[in-house]
Amino acid sequence: MNLEIILILLSIITCIISTITDIKQEIIPNTLTFSMIIIGLIITTVNYIINNNLNINYYLFIILTFTFSYILWYLNVWAGGDVKLFTALACLLPPEIQNMVIYNIMGITIPIHNFIPLPITLILNSILLILPLLLLMITRTIFKKYTKKQILKITINKEILINTTKLSIVILLINLISQYILIDHILIKITLLFLLTIIINKLLKNNRITYTLIIPIILYSILTSKIIEISIIYCLCLMIKSIKIVFKNNIIKETLTTKQPINKLEEGMILRKPIKKDNQIIIKPQSHGLTKKEIQKIQQLKQTPKTILIQKSISFAPIILLGLITTITIGNLTLIINNLLQTIIL
Repeated sequence: MNLEIILILLSIITCIISTITDIKQEIIPNTLTFSMIIIGLIITTVNYIINNNLNINYYLFIILTFTFSYILWYLNVWAGGDVKLFTALACLLPPEIQNMVIYNIMGITIPIHNFIPLPITLILNSILLILPLLLLMITRTIFKKYTKKQILKITINKEILINTTKLSIVILLINLISQYILIDHILIKITLLFLLTIIINKLLKNNRITYTLIIPIILYSILTSKIIEISIIYCLCLMIKSIKIVFKNNIIKETLTTKQPINKLEEGMILRKPIKKDNQIIIKPQSHGLTKKEIQKIQQLKQTPKTILIQKSISFAPIILLGLITTITIGNLTLIINNLLQTIIL
C-alpha cells in the first residue's frame, strides 16, 4: 500500500476517534494526539531518509500549523485538544500528499490546491464548514430575540434595495465594458469594481433616483437572463446588513453564551465575564476554562448570583473530520469559493 494512503487512513481514523470522544466526553485524548504526532514524524522522517529526499517544508508546516491553531485557541475559537489534533494531522499529512491526483472531472484535477500548506488548508476548511452551524445558531437566536415583523423589516429594507440597485448597475457596467475591452486580470476587475462603486455612489446620492431605477434593473435582468446575478447581489447586500446587525447587537456572544447554575459548574467551563469581589476582578475568563479551585472560590462567594454566564462549548472534532475529508477529496474551499464568485459576479 502507498505510504501516502496509509498516512491519510491514519489521519481519518484519528479524527473519527477524536469525534467520538469529543461528542461523548467533550475531550480529545492526549494519548491519541501525542501518539499520532510521534507516529507521523517517525514514518515521514524515515521515508525521507530512505529516499534521500528530506523536505524541510514538512517540519516548517508543522510549526506553522501549531502556531496558527494556538493563536486561534488563545482567541477562544476552539479548545486545547483541537490544537493538538491539528498538529497531529500536520504530522500525518506531509506536503507530498497535496500533489496526489485523486480524480479528474471535465479536465479539472481534483482536489484543487494552491500555495497554502495542506494543514493550513485543513484549518481554513474546518472554519468554513462550521460557519453554516454557527449561522443556524445565530438565526435561532435572532428568531427568539426579534418578532416576525422586525425580521421582515430587515429582509425587505430600503438600504438593501438601494445598495442592490447600485451594485447591480456597477456589475452591468463592468459586463458592458468587458464586451469592448478584454479584462482578464482579477486585480484590474477589482479596481474597476471599486472605482465604479465610488462613482455610482456619488451620482446616486439622491435615493429617489435610485428607487426609480429598481424596476428597470429588474426588467433588464429578466430580459437578459441576469436575474440570478441580481438575486445573488441582493443576497450579498442582505448578508452584509445582517452581519452589521449581528455585531451591533452582540448576537454572536449571546448565541454562544448560556446561564449555568453555580452548583453545576464543571472544570473546563469558560467564563463569559470576569468574577468580581468588592469591584475587584478575582477570576478572569481563561481559554483553558475554570479549575476546581476557582469553582470552589466562586461557590464560596456570598454575593455571587445563583447563575453565571458561561461560554457554550462546540464539539469541533466532527468539523475537523469533515474538513479533513473535504481537504483530501475536494481541496481548498476558499480557492473554490473565490473562483465561483469570480465566475458569477466578475
